[in-house]
Amino acid sequence: MFVEDSTYTGVYEKIINRILGGRAKVSRVTPLGPRAVVEATAKADTGPHHRPRLYIVDGDLDLLSRARSEKIKNLYRLNVYSLENLLIDIDAIKNYTRFSCPSLDEKTCNSRCDIDNLFRDMQNHLLPYIVALAIARRLSLDGRVSAINPPSVGHIVRGKKIGPSASLIRLRLREIVHAAILKSGREKYLIAKRIVIKNLRRKGQNVITFAPGKLFALAYVNERVGLAGGVTLPQKAMVSYLAEQASLQNDRGFRAVLKRTAKGVVNRPGI
Repeated sequence: MFVEDSTYTGVYEKIINRILGGRAKVSRVTPLGPRAVVEATAKADTGPHHRPRLYIVDGDLDLLSRARSEKIKNLYRLNVYSLENLLIDIDAIKNYTRFSCPSLDEKTCNSRCDIDNLFRDMQNHLLPYIVALAIARRLSLDGRVSAINPPSVGHIVRGKKIGPSASLIRLRLREIVHAAILKSGREKYLIAKRIVIKNLRRKGQNVITFAPGKLFALAYVNERVGLAGGVTLPQKAMVSYLAEQASLQNDRGFRAVLKRTAKGVVNRPGI
């Protein structure tokens, strides 16, 4: 298995082996560098191998901004923004908050962290911001206005960013739309918007899929844990915990391609 960076090679191994469920076992996950490098390496890898090889890259904003991607054998582009998004489900997140708030009973922890309300706010307010950023990506906008900027849209309580701010997001949306029309014209903006919205509907209108997990959902959860009086852990530890707890249902295509790959290594020592 080949991935982009070394941050979560161990987590990838854990996730893949959980999905394979004993049918086969990945023995090594190799980081190659930026996505372009992984894609180029996969494209150049045409020779036969003793074991199947699979190259994995993040979906990124391209999930929404691009209508099509080049087909490359043995390359899988995640149908979520990044690895972290594979691990985000509400039940696993609630388990994490209880784990991180050992002094609180379950009812108090759930009330203070209020994960259900967080994800409702993300769906209602954050998703339109991500859609606007995808439109900006499609129109090749650059600079501050089109950058993913979590602090600029964060709702702050007692110094902690615990979720998206509807009012700040409205301001950012106006900025992005104005810059897009100024650069590309209204007609091209509307065409780009139609394509992005079509991709959104085709892939399911779920903020868990499209919003960078490490920048938004996971960061918000940790801030809520801190506000509730719990222990805020480094995000790497949080991700490692979720890799053992999450249902891993956020990308069915990933599960399917892993199982297809595993068919070629049954009764072999590893992938």
